[in-house]
Amino acid sequence: AIVFGARCAIVIALDILQLITLQITILYTCFRAMYSTTIQLLASLIRLFSGQKRNVLRTRTDTMEYDSMQLLVGMLLFTF
Repeated sequence: AIVFGARCAIVIALDILQLITLQITILYTCFRAMYSTTIQLLASLIRLFSGQKRNVLRTRTDTMEYDSMQLLVGMLLFTF
């Protein structure tokens, strides 16, 4: 009976700790999603300037030649 009382107190303390840190967990999840999206966009921008494009159907990167107008439009889309 003594062990059950100690376990119950520990579990209640851990639940209270999770409720207290809920805001931090939500912020971490949001910032992680924003960081991941930013890294993916930067990788796409690097591929654009190096003359490559992502082939989703074959899951590989293919080479492609872009003219100056396509590079300008791509750069504007990534910066705004």
